[in-house]
Amino acid sequence: MCFLAAAFLFASYTITVRRAALDGFHAAAIAAVPSLVISLPLYASTFGDRALRLRISDIVIQALYQGVLTAALSIALYGRAIRLIGASAAGAFVALGPVIATLISIPVLGEKP
Repeated sequence: MCFLAAAFLFASYTITVRRAALDGFHAAAIAAVPSLVISLPLYASTFGDRALRLRISDIVIQALYQGVLTAALSIALYGRAIRLIGASAAGAFVALGPVIATLISIPVLGEKP
């Protein structure tokens, strides 16, 4: 059910960005700021004391990787793709993610699918 809900929400995001004709970075900001406002207090109230025991370098590296590179940049580029090639074509490229990851894992990690 969680996968279906996530797919529905991502499809809704794709269609909304297309209909609103938003730029990728503007759409990413609209998605990222409310997520931060909602999730940061929840995380702090649940795991706050454990997070304070971590090294600041670990927190910064994780914030840059998960927050900037993975979340903000990928959503911004996805929004740009929606604007350039359309919602259905951009959605099709998202579906290729697991296939590309599998193909890359063969030479890089020596994995056999």
